[in-house]
Amino acid sequence: MSYDLTQAKEFKVPGVFRQAMIGQVGLLDPVKAINEIEQRVLENMQETLLAIDPLTGNIITQAADSFEVSADGRVITFILRPDLYFSNGQKITAEDYAFALRRHLDPQQKSVYRSYVINIQGAVELMEGMFYHPQKIGIKATVRRGKQVLIITLANPYPKILYFFAHVASSPLHRESVEKEGEKHFSLGHMHASGPFIGTQKKDDLLIFAKNPHYKSEYPLQLKQVQLHLFENVAKAEKAFLKGEIDQFGTRKYPVSQRMIQKLKGSDVLFFQPDLRTFFIRFHNRHVPTGEYKIRQALSMALNRDEIATLALTSSENKSFSITPNQQHLYDPPHSYYYDLSSAIDILKSSGFCVDGLQNQCIDLPALEIIFPKSLLAQKVVLLIQSQWEKLGFHVIGLQSIPAEKFVAEIDRGLFMVALDEIAVDTFHFFDLLHSFASTQATSIGVQSKYYDELIEKASKATLWTDAVSTYRQAEGLLLREASVVPLFQTTTPFVKALYVKGFAANLWDVHRWKNISIE
Repeated sequence: MSYDLTQAKEFKVPGVFRQAMIGQVGLLDPVKAINEIEQRVLENMQETLLAIDPLTGNIITQAADSFEVSADGRVITFILRPDLYFSNGQKITAEDYAFALRRHLDPQQKSVYRSYVINIQGAVELMEGMFYHPQKIGIKATVRRGKQVLIITLANPYPKILYFFAHVASSPLHRESVEKEGEKHFSLGHMHASGPFIGTQKKDDLLIFAKNPHYKSEYPLQLKQVQLHLFENVAKAEKAFLKGEIDQFGTRKYPVSQRMIQKLKGSDVLFFQPDLRTFFIRFHNRHVPTGEYKIRQALSMALNRDEIATLALTSSENKSFSITPNQQHLYDPPHSYYYDLSSAIDILKSSGFCVDGLQNQCIDLPALEIIFPKSLLAQKVVLLIQSQWEKLGFHVIGLQSIPAEKFVAEIDRGLFMVALDEIAVDTFHFFDLLHSFASTQATSIGVQSKYYDELIEKASKATLWTDAVSTYRQAEGLLLREASVVPLFQTTTPFVKALYVKGFAANLWDVHRWKNISIE
């Protein structure tokens, strides 16, 4: 049976959300590296202190009733909600969060989140195996006026650590069970949930989750069960969706195929979620001729993104004027130069270049060379850029397609004049997009700016997260004004969702909490 959009509701199972993902589930240990499925499972089984609001991108409270950052940025105090319980019925305390955090500091655990927890007071000494008195470790659980309180003291201000407390890596753990069961506790069916759902059984490639009977929420859960179907490839998952056997499929790592997009194009079940991957033009600002600001500015203003979007891009990409995605909501991203061919020509003329052949004693426009990774999309985009710059008067433009690994090496060594490049991060490392252009990074080749470095360092050392975000915006604005980096477009993740699934909304942060989903 094929997917009939007009009869879609006939496939639904009341109160049951059937989601498909690619791969398998291993251990759900918060200090270890987790795959895409394990991330989805943990974020729906566990209640982190903070969370990301998918509508705004802001940090909001979750298990914490409130939190406060000290004036010097070194002390974060979390007041826990009084209605937190593990799925075994035991009350969750601040010590359960403290115990989970201390596991990250244990050198034997080799936490993959070292770059975050290393900022906690005493973490360096502890993780390096040096003696450090337990009372001096910056993790303290206490009770104040009958309320559970977790106090985190940092060695130095590190506002970005708030994202760590919104990540499943900081989930609470039931200490008695962990110490009794060891590694076994982190397998599905054994781990005590602190969040809305608990894994009840694993049968072949089907994981079943039920409501956590002890979970308290302002709004009652609409789902009575979640079925997570695991497939070995995208084609099989798509086939199951078309048969009405699952309700949603498509993730950032495994989006639906172009074949599926064409099959469902224009339907009400095909969606596109914004991503954190930006394609951009990178100019080498220490080489001739792109070291000349006026040339970079003119080349930037001659880029017609509308034409690129129409002729080269698919529905899986969106044109962009900023490095950070337009949908990220933390700040209104500054914009790079808009398309204005006549003004671009005037800039070159005023700089003494021959543009239309009518000037006397003018300078011939230099030759350009663009390198780009070997892909059909990159080739289509570069050919359009070549034709757009020819309209500006540049008639000698060499194009060089390079295999991905060699392309990265050429960039790192600075062996380019102009490059069509891309950069991607996940939501946990959002502002690493901008850190990548600091002079201390290999990825900054051709973009170095002392003032930009100072802004990135200032943002990194900011006491408060709001100050850090404001400084990041300044840094991005500088990068775009200097036309060292010119954003072109950002990618999206195509996914499919049945009409009757409500609450599963596309968002930049890839936050899809089962507790917000209903089957109608």
